[in-house]
Amino acid sequence: MNDSSPEIVIDLRAADIFMVSDTCRVNLLYLCNLISDRMRRISTIILLLLSVCVVAAAAKPKDSASIKFASTKVDLGQIRSDKGIVTFEYDFTNEGTKPLVIVSVSNGGCGCTKPSFPKAPVAPGKSGKISISFNPEGRAGELNREVTVRTNGKPKTVRLRFTGVVIPPRR
Repeated sequence: MNDSSPEIVIDLRAADIFMVSDTCRVNLLYLCNLISDRMRRISTIILLLLSVCVVAAAAKPKDSASIKFASTKVDLGQIRSDKGIVTFEYDFTNEGTKPLVIVSVSNGGCGCTKPSFPKAPVAPGKSGKISISFNPEGRAGELNREVTVRTNGKPKTVRLRFTGVVIPPRR
């Protein structure tokens, strides 16, 4: 008899634990669902706040100079090498909120190209021109040149391209 009594107590304790466990399990599921609902609401609110921040940052006006060209390519077509220097222009606008300074314009890597650009800052909303003079003398065939514009604005560098065909002089 003594041997069976402790077994009954152990069995009762195990049964009590099991019954408490079911009650706890139900309460735990309820708490998890409650926490899950709150977490969904909190994460939705955080997501909405982040979206508002991103939209606000994107809508913020540019606080710098910004150069925008009407076109970055010029096709000169066919030009005769004995007809002299060909000059053409690239029109641009400062679409930023600060004055635009053109720091430099490269000559395209040869002495046949000579750039000219405004040395004074271009006010916000104002326009300007970059002139390129190309001397085709002594050249013949396909022409595919590029000059690089460096500015204090965005973008920092812009590549302007000009193409054409140089026709040699008639003999």
